[in-house]
Formats: sequence, structure tokens, C-alpha cells
Amino acid sequence: MPVVRDFFDGQNCLMFCYGVTNSGKTYTITGTSGEPGVLPRTLDVIFNSIKGHHFESLYIKPKFHSEATYLNDTEQENELAIKETLLKTAEILRQSTHA
Repeated sequence: MPVVRDFFDGQNCLMFCYGVTNSGKTYTITGTSGEPGVLPRTLDVIFNSIKGHHFESLYIKPKFHSEATYLNDTEQENELAIKETLLKTAEILRQSTHA
């Protein structure tokens, strides 16, 4: 996917879909569970491409679009607690919608 390659090279990317009602815009973007659309396939490529290359530690936090803040031990603990809470909440919501 050339646009994903461009994204990894630092280019801004935009996916824009237009057309008349019932022309298949949503199907093209999202697809189905058996035939994923452009968005799920793109996200799959992105997340599979960064495996093993992401930053595991929490001592750097992104700030705005091109800056970072260094966190002290207390701030790192707070960030970890927030992350764990969000992941637990997402798992509970996922289970309740698939029950």
C-alpha cells in the first residue's frame, strides 16, 4: 500500500470517499468481517509493521504533534494507571457488545 509507505515516511495522509447515496462508500471503507475494507486493511498493515519497533517505556509522553515531555516516576505511575484503566474498560465494553 503506497499510502501506508508514505505515512511511515512522515507524509500526512487522508482517505476521502465520496459518491451518491447507496454507492458503497461505507462498504469500501469498512467492509465486512469476511471482506475487510480499506480502513481495517490499512490499520492491519500499520500495526503489523510497527511490531517490535514501538517504545515500551512510559517515561516519554507525546506533547502536541512534534514534541515530547519526559515524565518523572510519579507521572509514569499515573500514566500506567490511566492506560490500564482504559484497556480494562475497552475489554469490558468489547465483552458486553459480543455477549
